[in-house]
Amino acid sequence: MIRQILLVILFVTGPAAATVAMAEPIRMTYEEFHPYSFTDSAGEPQGVSIDIMRRIADAAGYEVLFQPTQNPAGMLEELRSGAADVTSLALTPERLAAGLATEKLGAFELRAFVRGHGSVANLGDLTGTTVGVVRGSFAVSGARLIPFTRLVEFDTTDDLILPLLTGEIDGVVSAHNGFLRRLRMAEVEDQIVALEPPLVTSPYGFVVAVENEPLRTVLNAAIYSSISPEYLAEVEQTWFGRSRTLWDNVLVRWGLLISAVMLAAILVLGYWFFHYRKRSAELSRDRASDQLLIGALDEVAAAIVIYDDNLKAIHWNHGFELIFPSMVPALKKGATMRQMIVQSYVDGIIQNDLSDVEILEKVDLFIEDMRRGRAEVRTVRTQDGRVFQARDVKLARGISHHCGWM
Repeated sequence: MIRQILLVILFVTGPAAATVAMAEPIRMTYEEFHPYSFTDSAGEPQGVSIDIMRRIADAAGYEVLFQPTQNPAGMLEELRSGAADVTSLALTPERLAAGLATEKLGAFELRAFVRGHGSVANLGDLTGTTVGVVRGSFAVSGARLIPFTRLVEFDTTDDLILPLLTGEIDGVVSAHNGFLRRLRMAEVEDQIVALEPPLVTSPYGFVVAVENEPLRTVLNAAIYSSISPEYLAEVEQTWFGRSRTLWDNVLVRWGLLISAVMLAAILVLGYWFFHYRKRSAELSRDRASDQLLIGALDEVAAAIVIYDDNLKAIHWNHGFELIFPSMVPALKKGATMRQMIVQSYVDGIIQNDLSDVEILEKVDLFIEDMRRGRAEVRTVRTQDGRVFQARDVKLARGISHHCGWM
């Protein structure tokens, strides 16, 4: 019985103790340094370092308890006192002296910013000028690297922008990505430029309490497994935004849209121009050939009428006007082939002994045979005794009704 009890106790105190240890949250202290780390209006921690730590802790199987402080000195104090397990981001000498650094995640740059079209083109031109910084920030020590500079301290990063644009100060020293974000939000990024090279480049990561080497090992393993360059770029774009492009300019977008519409219109008009030009040339050739045909027909000693596809008379030669003068007025009024032949039979111009019904049937048969290309030569006699051979010929365009002398 005793042995069984001891086994139960060992089972509980072994793995269960490890589970309890893993369940304890990581206490991370952070400063109010927007957008790297800050507390939002709802009291929630937000920012670059907050997002990265959440991802690392999730990969390591930990929860994180975020503890805000007002400045870097407060973070280090909490780390040294054991009130916090880890601090955020910039691996400054002071933080490295107070704890153990994780693997580096990137670089934190301190840069000088100037007006885009001012007299300052490089860091050397800032010598002896007036430079703005945020009071008590890391930028103060960076700005002192510029020889003979007179520093003007402001309360916030936003307070630096207007004095720089108006020329009240010659330059600004600030965290590169953080100041760029403020410029983008103020939509003046195009008017202010960052000088090369950076004044200070500091790696960033996390700093773990000196006595907690196991936690650093766990965090480093999670960094290797969960933090990629692509993820870091995504986080930076989320919090710092991106540089404006020409496409972001409304006038440029409208200009490109109008240009695209105009180009499309030009292409369409060009297509129709060449299409109609080609069609016009074809019609010109057709008219030229028609004129040659008409001219030739006018010289033939026969009565000839040309009809279109709808069997409407479109031309008749001089011979037709001489032989059948009474039918010319009907032609001029747009009479069809059927109407003309029926009229010639009904009026007795063409001698026949058919009834009106038989005439209509006979004419319909002529037209049907002609459409099928099997019209035969017919012998007709006019009321004045003249005899002709009549036939209907299908042309490439239209139909010719031809009456020739026998």
